[in-house]
Amino acid sequence: MADKKILILGGYGETGRRLSDHLIKRNGVDVLIVGRNESRALEFAAEMNEKYPGNHATGIACDIVKADSLQNLMNGVDFFIQAGPALPVDVIHKLAQAVLDAGADWMDVQLDPKQAAVLEKYDSRMKKEGRCFATQGGFHPGLPAAFVRWAASRVDKITDAFVGGFINPEEGLILTSGVDELIDLFSDYNPKVYKNGGWIETGLKMSEMRKFNFGFGIGEQTMTPMSLDEMIPLPEMFPSLNNTGFYVGGFDWVTNWITTPLMMVGIKLFPKVKANTWGRLMCWSHKTFNRPPYGTCLKLEAEGIKVGKKAKVELSLIHSDEYELTAIPMVSVIEQMLNGSAHKPGLIRMALLTDPEKILLDMQEMGCKIEENIF
Repeated sequence: MADKKILILGGYGETGRRLSDHLIKRNGVDVLIVGRNESRALEFAAEMNEKYPGNHATGIACDIVKADSLQNLMNGVDFFIQAGPALPVDVIHKLAQAVLDAGADWMDVQLDPKQAAVLEKYDSRMKKEGRCFATQGGFHPGLPAAFVRWAASRVDKITDAFVGGFINPEEGLILTSGVDELIDLFSDYNPKVYKNGGWIETGLKMSEMRKFNFGFGIGEQTMTPMSLDEMIPLPEMFPSLNNTGFYVGGFDWVTNWITTPLMMVGIKLFPKVKANTWGRLMCWSHKTFNRPPYGTCLKLEAEGIKVGKKAKVELSLIHSDEYELTAIPMVSVIEQMLNGSAHKPGLIRMALLTDPEKILLDMQEMGCKIEENIF
């Protein structure tokens, strides 16, 4: 794997920096740090080369949106990672074509279903040319459906599986492209859960919220439903599954119950206001009113049948740095894709591609704390 060349778009951003660090440290691959700001790209590449011998990092300035051609940029690239902000539809088309022309594989960290819809148009070409495009990577999306798949392997029949995501960084939310993307999704927020054998729209009803006991000093928290594409195929994959869904929460009560509702109303009333403006408001609110417990945690609570008896399965994962928890599972799956152990031609959500056992082992190696219980 050391002879592979990986291009990271947004390579000096919060997630990109961590991806570069882990990939070079674990695999000795060559990494192209690509972004619009040349000095930042060169500075971070120099930092990586000072940290790890071998000059594995190269900084490159490129404005993907304005670039007429990406042929030279993609020359010799084996793997492409989109770790930066969401991009316009026409740019995603251009990138997908360039990556396929280079004969490379793909991983992105984009939550917006619109990007996956664009990539879907190239699915037949991906399959024909043997290229694997993993979309919606990170920890949510990226891990919840993998957690459910892991739980299903622990019982004979899985009947219920819920995953909660707790996010409360001690330093407060950092205004990044990821926050902007989240704000955009609030404009059409319509969460769904799978209940009694069918998908239903929950809205933001208190009755549809769910409590999770996260452990790790976080304790019991009330979570709100959130739709994830990766959860949709699970009932078909596991016909015994009657109820499933993903839930998210963790901010202070002011940000949860005052700032966020006001922001969601404002987005609809003032659609011309940029997402960055609302993002600044959310980050200010969280930094101002933030309170412990801190950390980023995922918790699976599942039930099923094992040897004819009811069984419960729990899986908890935590890391103090939410950007590390975004990058770490991606690194594991990228490694699985490059070594061929998880390489399925076509477009696929990361959580449905990975080997659940392998990703948990890798995440522990890279600093995540994991607890599992079956009772």
